[in-house]
Amino acid sequence: MTPADDPNSSNAETAGPKRTRRWTTWEPAIDSAIVAILAVASLAAAWSAYQANLWNGEQSAKYAQASSLRIQSASQTALAHQLTIIDVTTFTNFVNAYAQGNTKLADFYVARFRPAFLPAFNAWIATSPLTNADAPPSPFAMAEYALPESAKADQLEADAGDTFAEGQKDNDRSDDYVLNTVILATVLFFCGIAPRVRWIPARMALVAIACVLLVVGLFNVATYPIA
Repeated sequence: MTPADDPNSSNAETAGPKRTRRWTTWEPAIDSAIVAILAVASLAAAWSAYQANLWNGEQSAKYAQASSLRIQSASQTALAHQLTIIDVTTFTNFVNAYAQGNTKLADFYVARFRPAFLPAFNAWIATSPLTNADAPPSPFAMAEYALPESAKADQLEADAGDTFAEGQKDNDRSDDYVLNTVILATVLFFCGIAPRVRWIPARMALVAIACVLLVVGLFNVATYPIA
């Protein structure tokens, strides 16, 4: 029996072209899908890269602001220490003059106490420290002794910590957008090589993967905060 007389051979030859024509009819739709995906992914990738750059700038600004606040805090702390030294020195001189019975010199030092120190000093005197064994050892142990500069330094340090934490969040957002840019670049890669794949099912698989990644990338773009 010759091949021409074999019915199975004839059917196989007929089925082959039919399958080829069936897959070929998908090519225009696949090409259109690739073009659409490329367009959307390109725009989304550009937006993600832009946002990543903006959030990176926000992070740098917050870090710089936090550094400035810490410098101000250190300055206020140094000032508070200086004022404490002044208070301790004048109070010590007052105690020495009072102990020597030099009332005039003692009054001289009292008159030169800092206004912020006087409430603590007067409250300490009111406890009768010379006769009251339970009296605080000095005005510096009184609740009334408080340096506004020290409180301001603590507040500035707390603000610096909060600002630095915001900078870290901005950095995380920038990293998220960078990762999303990579995802969208992968979409562009798959769509770029898909037209070079001759086997239609494989080409469709690449496009399908690109579609899934594109959906992920677009979801991220829609849900990530905007700088």
